[in-house]
Amino acid sequence: MKSKVKQRLNVDQRKQAMLMAARELFLAKGYAATNLDEVVAKSGGSLTTLYQIFGNKEGLWRELVLTYGTRVTAPLEDEHLSDGPPRTVLRDFAERLLTLQLNPDVAGGIRIIMAEGKQFPDLSRTIYAAGPMRGRRIVAQYLAREVEHGTLDIPDPALAAEMFCQMVEGDVLLWLACGIGPSWTQADIKRRLDLAVEMFLNTYERKAAV
Repeated sequence: MKSKVKQRLNVDQRKQAMLMAARELFLAKGYAATNLDEVVAKSGGSLTTLYQIFGNKEGLWRELVLTYGTRVTAPLEDEHLSDGPPRTVLRDFAERLLTLQLNPDVAGGIRIIMAEGKQFPDLSRTIYAAGPMRGRRIVAQYLAREVEHGTLDIPDPALAAEMFCQMVEGDVLLWLACGIGPSWTQADIKRRLDLAVEMFLNTYERKAAV
């Protein structure tokens, strides 16, 4: 029994080492220009082990996107994030979302999409599902709950969630894809986030009956 547990741990450790190596290589060279021999050379192990774990190069990519996407977007799924009134919750979520968008690794992922998207459209959809789609779904679920509670008046929570996230993100991802980082101060970020929340709630917050 102990030997099986030890063997499983070794496989998991090898898997994580390969994912870390693949991430570095994909970000540095792009998906198409990276070969599996390089991943093995950087992580250790063998091609046989890599194929056993991931199946092929595309399987490695998908596992990397899903694993890293889950880890990176974890702050957006904090179970306590939805505890509180809309002004507090949306402001907190907006700050986490913008922090995520300004993560340099996210910029690297966007550049891979730009470079490889036409050749591997399915990979782009995988990244979108693991990132932006997940964030919008979290907001939409919260908005729908608040509609049920009577604090917000939103005919289409999914559309409203998309609009809110776009107000927060702006052109950040486009800038990063072009290698341009916004030179915002903390005061700039605070003003941007406060305005996005205020504009959103001015539209959707249920007004008290007069």
